[in-house]
Parts: sequence; structure tokens; C-alpha cells
Amino acid sequence: MRFPSMFKWFVLCSAVTFLMCSAHVAFTNLKCNFTDKSFGDFKYCYIKAVNRTHKYISIYAKMAPQSINNVTINIRAFRNSNGYKPFGVITTFDACQFLRKPKNPLLLTYYNTFKDHSNLNHTCPYDCSAHVTFTNLKCSFTDKSFGDFKYCYIKAVNRTHKYISIYAKMAPQSINNVTINIRAFRNSNGYKPFGVITTFDACQFLRKPKNPLLLTYYNTFKDHSNLNHTCPYDHDIIIDRLYTGNQDLGFSRYLLLPHGEYAIKITFFIYNSEACKIHHDIIIDRLYTGDHELKFAKYLPIPHGDYVVVITFLVRIAEVCQVKCTAHVTFTNLKCNFTDKSFGDFKYCYIKAVNRTHKYISIYAKMAPQSINNASVNIHMLRKSNGYKSFLAMNTFDACKFLKKPSNPLLISYYNTIRHCSNLNHTCPYDHDIIIDRLYTGDHDLAFAKYLPMPHGDYVVAITFLIRNAEAAKINIYMKIT
Repeated sequence: MRFPSMFKWFVLCSAVTFLMCSAHVAFTNLKCNFTDKSFGDFKYCYIKAVNRTHKYISIYAKMAPQSINNVTINIRAFRNSNGYKPFGVITTFDACQFLRKPKNPLLLTYYNTFKDHSNLNHTCPYDCSAHVTFTNLKCSFTDKSFGDFKYCYIKAVNRTHKYISIYAKMAPQSINNVTINIRAFRNSNGYKPFGVITTFDACQFLRKPKNPLLLTYYNTFKDHSNLNHTCPYDHDIIIDRLYTGNQDLGFSRYLLLPHGEYAIKITFFIYNSEACKIHHDIIIDRLYTGDHELKFAKYLPIPHGDYVVVITFLVRIAEVCQVKCTAHVTFTNLKCNFTDKSFGDFKYCYIKAVNRTHKYISIYAKMAPQSINNASVNIHMLRKSNGYKSFLAMNTFDACKFLKKPSNPLLISYYNTIRHCSNLNHTCPYDHDIIIDRLYTGDHDLAFAKYLPMPHGDYVVAITFLIRNAEAAKINIYMKIT
């Protein structure tokens, strides 16, 4: 008789354990921290009550512009029992591999709890192709003899995305001479010129679309428009439902934009006469307990209590396309510093005037005896506007890989400005001192502006050098573009 009683007790305990597997979860606290600010920082990280029973969490990690394809995550769970003590889950896994082939049932159930509330919902790489929201749209023909707009509007698809639709009713004619001017403005105490100011022959571009920046702009709308063939144009112009969800700033592959509010003004010239203007504003920028009462408990029955889940992200940045620039440049200041003296120190670092117009810079880095075959470089450009503010955030790239196969046309233009006056002109390893001798503005007035004409002003190019993933040195070049 004792065996059936024990069997009933076992069944009862099993049933209780099973019932615990769909436990109610209440968020009680949330802490977020970037241990390395070079990767980014948290814009917000909070818990908010929905009602007396449920709360949700919202997290916004503002990432430094980069393309990430190597991420490792460590998850540890702790249970409160006279202090928080390790409990159950301690795992480190390759996040990119998991997102590509999500096989582990425990990890998969964790992942399913938040993937519908997050943009962590695709495979690596994770890049800076920012989310875009259209906020305003204005269209006008300055010369009605060329035509008029039948409609020009923004419409919401859902709470996240909107699309724009434009119909230009053209006067009967065959157009084979069109010039387009594009200007970008960023809202910083009012809209101010930002980065892109370019005028180009549209017919020539449509015939041979070579410029990578223009090509990426064009790719954002060509599938939604009849602007998809070479000149002549003898029909009405239509852009039908250009939807932000289809391409969240694909052109940021070439132009990494900080989050904020932007205005893009496009002016069309037909036979060198201004015909029309399009002005559009954009903004580049919750996990709820009630949606899933601990579904992962299906795989891991856990007793009721207070828990802490600690998640650590380990990131290695991969090389991405960079942006570059052209105009007359004057060096105004130069700062050099080894943050880790074990790698070396600067013997000299100065600017010298050649004449009233031009100056050159010379830098000598006395390196500690070593052979370097693992080096990364981060380039960040800031523009002076009530203090220096981020203007173009460049990525961290593998310098050794680039020197071995310099394929990125934008990085090549940067590199071409220094290689003829430097011993940074061969592949890794580097086992000697680094010298830049008389880098002279008169030799090349920023040839890289071939890709990105820049507004006049004061700039800082902040360059950080990492050796074997450890920060080694920084160089800040201050300059004026006129």
C-alpha cells in the first residue's frame, strides 16, 4: 500500500513543478551599462507599469556607427537567497551563429520572449543602417511651364513606419537635360547644413551610375518609381509608396549618420532652369511581461523568487565602408597622445607654416620594440557648431586587412592623403617607428571630397589606434575647410 501512496505523491509533485513552468513574471529592477563607451551608450533603459499586475521594459542602445559581425553573449542567472547566488543558467554563446541557426531550445525560448519587440531579429552583421521616419513632405514647381504636382503626401502604415507618394504631372515634352541638387540639413538649434551638398547631371548618372553615395540614394526609391531608365523622359513622374520599412537608410553604408532630425532638399533643373523642389524631413533614431509568462520555463522549471539575469555582450567590430571628403584645408591644431605608454610615445607632433596659405604636420611615434600584425583604426569627424559635435562618425576598421587589400574607395582616398609622406605604406607586420613627414595641405586639398562635398567650417578628425584590440594612441587633427 505504501508504493501507490508514494506514486501519488510523486505525481502530485510533478504536477506542481509543471504548473510552476508557466510562472508569472514581474520586472523589479533594470540596470544597463556600456563598459566601453567607444561602442555606444544607452539612451534610455527603464521599467514602466502597464497596470497593477504587469510592467514592461524599454531599452535603447545608441550604437557608435559600425558594422558588427562578431558578438558573444554571456547570460548568468542569480536567485535571491540571503543575497543573490548563481542559479541555473550560466552560458556563453556565439550570437551571430545562433541568429543564423537558432537550434538551442533554451536559448531559442529566451530569444522568442523579446524578438517581436526588438530589432535584434535578423542575422549579423548589425550595422548603423538607422531607422528612418518621414515627418514632413513639401513639393512645388517653381516653373509651372514644366508641370505641377498632382499629389505629394505622407501616409502612416503603422505606428512605426510611413510611406511617401508623389505624382508630378509633366507638361508634354521630351526631357534629356536634367540637373539635380541635393542638400541635407540637421536640426541642431535650427536646421543647419549637414554633409551632403552636391549637384550632378541626372541623365549622365542614370546612364552610368558610378558614384557610390548617389547610387545608394537612388536605390532607396528606384523600385517604387518610374525614374528607372535613362533620358529622355517624356512621361509623368511617379514615386509610389516609398516605405521606410523596406530600406532603413541603406545609404548609411556610405554615410554614417548620427541620430537626429534631418531635412533633405532636392532641386530639379531642366535645361539649366529651376523646375521644381522637393523638401522632406526625417527622423533617424517595449518588452511586456504579459506577452509571455516565462515560456522558457518549459525548458527550465524554476522556483518562485527574486532573480537577476546578467547579460554581457562582447563585440569585435568589423571593417565597414567609410566616407571621405574635398575643399581647401588649413590645419589649425594637432594633438597626439599614447594612452598606453607600453606601446610607445610621440617624439614630436607639430604643425608648421609653409606660407600664409598652407601648413604641414609632422608626427614621429617612437614605438616600443615589437611586431604589430593586429591593428585597428577608428576615425570620427566632429564639426564646430556651438562646440564640437559629431558630424560624421566613421567606423573602426582592420588596418592590416585594409593595407593588404585596399578595396574600399572611400578609405583609399583618406589613405592616399598620407601614404606618400609616411612609412605607413606597406602591409603588416609593423616593427619600426611610425613617421608622417610634412603632410602638406597644398599637395591635396582634401581629394576625398569627391564623394562627399562638405560645408565650410571648423572640424576635428579624431583618430584612435587600437593594437591587439587595446587602445594605444589618439591623434586629433583640427582643421578649417574653406
